[in-house]
Amino acid sequence: MAVWRSERFQHLAGYLGPQAWPVGSVVGLRARGGLTVDVAWAAGALTRATLRAPTPVTVPVRCGAVVKPVTLAAGETRALDAAFFR
Repeated sequence: MAVWRSERFQHLAGYLGPQAWPVGSVVGLRARGGLTVDVAWAAGALTRATLRAPTPVTVPVRCGAVVKPVTLAAGETRALDAAFFR
């Protein structure tokens, strides 16, 4: 599972594929609130995530131990990379 939503956070990269998939990506995952999420990883670490929102939303996004709020306008697309979570 690359994306899931708990009661408080949108989690990215909780599980980035088995060892047989050291590099990969998924496109078009749907998350609560209508968000569409694309995730790419290499060596078991997030390299890029793209969030698209059909309506205005602010959602806390977690990657590893780091949580940051992401605010999107209706129709906005935001790309996040590993540096965003440092």
